[in-house]
Formats: sequence, C-alpha cells, structure tokens
Amino acid sequence: MQNRYAGDVGDFGKYGLLRCLCGEPPLLSLGVVWYLVSDEPHVQDGKHTRYLARDRERRFRASDPELYDALRKVVSDRREVAAVERSGVLGDAAFFSKPVDTGSRDAWLREALNAVAGRELVFLDPDNGLEMGATRLDSPHGGKFCGYQEVREFFYAGASVALHQHLGQSDPVESQVAWLCRELTGKVAPPLPPFALQFHRGTTRVFLVLPQQRHAETIRRGIERLMASPWHKHFTGPLGLFP
Repeated sequence: MQNRYAGDVGDFGKYGLLRCLCGEPPLLSLGVVWYLVSDEPHVQDGKHTRYLARDRERRFRASDPELYDALRKVVSDRREVAAVERSGVLGDAAFFSKPVDTGSRDAWLREALNAVAGRELVFLDPDNGLEMGATRLDSPHGGKFCGYQEVREFFYAGASVALHQHLGQSDPVESQVAWLCRELTGKVAPPLPPFALQFHRGTTRVFLVLPQQRHAETIRRGIERLMASPWHKHFTGPLGLFP
C-alpha cells in the first residue's frame, strides 16, 4: 500500500468488502496490516478516483453511502492511510502502519502480528499481492509483496485472513485464482479451501480469503449480504471452492 492510493476505487471495494465480512454490528473484529511502502510518484497510477465525481455518484454511492462520503473526504484532503484510519469506516479495527522493513522483515512481521493479535479477521494489503519468484521479499521492491509464510503466520495466530491481489492480463481470472488458491492450500494448509472475490473497478484485482472454521458461517453470510446489495454490480464471486 502507498499513501497516494488512499481513497481510490480499489479502496472503495476493499473497505466495502471488509465492512460486509465483519458484519453490522461487527461480528468479527478486524485488524489491518497496510504493508506500507514509499510513494512512487514517477509511476502514473493511483489516480482511480473518478468514481467520486458527481456524474458517477449514483452508480457507486448506493453500495455504501457512509463509506463513499468518507472516502470523498479522504481524497479531497490528505491522501494517506492515517486519514482512512481516522475516518472510522473500519470501526474499531487495529491497524499496523509501520512501513515494511525489507532489511529486517522478520522483526517487522513480529510487530505486525503483535499489533493485530486477537483480531478475528486480518486484512493484508500489499501493493501487488502474494510473493512472486522473480522478487525476493528482502529486495528493495519486496515490500510490495506478501509472503506465503507471512499469511501462514497470521492464519495460525488464529485469524481468518483476507488479502489484496493484483492479477495479470494474459490469463483468465478464474485460472489465476485457481492457481493462487492451490498455492495457498499447499503453502498455508488451511483447514478450509481459500477463495476469492473479484472487484471489477480500476485495475484487475481480487481479494483472497482464508476462513477459519469457526468464522466460516459469519464470512459466508457477509458475502451473501455483499452480493444481495448494490455491491453485486462491482463484484463477482466467490471464485474457487467456497465453504
């Protein structure tokens, strides 16, 4: 996550999904690990805020008016994850916003685990998603990725885990999701199969979910709420084997 992305259309989908998964009133307590890295102003992305324009309001605001209005304020003021935290859109979530330290990644991970300890749903928000063979986690760009072992650590600390994942353009979404779910199953070994929801606005992305057995029914109901609401115009899923 980069501060300059705060409040973009990807954030709108991300927080909308988390609000549905946690329930109202919150049935699952939430922790967010931002995987914060330095802004890259030379890269011309992070501008996906047209969804907040007045001519787009009718299309998007109906999904979650409170969230929509709050993110409009974030974008019009100072775009940073701290503004999202202050907005209250994620309730009493516990946040870990220390930038990823690729030189001392194990120590950084220990701090992150402590910051969200006891939370029932933990959301991991790396820029790109799960680690790729071409990029080492301890390399200069490693902070943009989440390690499979890191997912395992959060999961076996007792939390259901959700995470942000960008997809490539060459292969069908379903085949990419199937591959990612197989990798998560093999490397994390959750008792229930992981699955994904695709968000259709902005860049091609999914949100991967690894539910704990004791949270599976709450998560299932949350997804039913999502897909029975105006959000269904923006999401497809669940993809993969859904418990």
